[in-house]
Amino acid sequence: MERTDKTQDKVFAYVSQSPFNETLECHAFLCQKKKIAQAVTLTVAQAFKVALDLWEVAQEDVGDDRGGGGFPPAPVDGGRGGVF
Repeated sequence: MERTDKTQDKVFAYVSQSPFNETLECHAFLCQKKKIAQAVTLTVAQAFKVALDLWEVAQEDVGDDRGGGGFPPAPVDGGRGGVF
């Protein structure tokens, strides 16, 4: 999930699951301007939507004999946070 915070409108944050130990990690980035945080949020949301659409098409191609499973692991940014 990604979003700009309603009370901290210069912050972009998302939650991902660590591929190493499956814990949930919150990554937050303080942007210089509200518009930058909004642009990052929209761009990341669009990228995740495209990835999900492609993954769903791939699952249809695989068929039911392989189970279909859950979602692929979330990408990890290596724990790097910062200011945009």
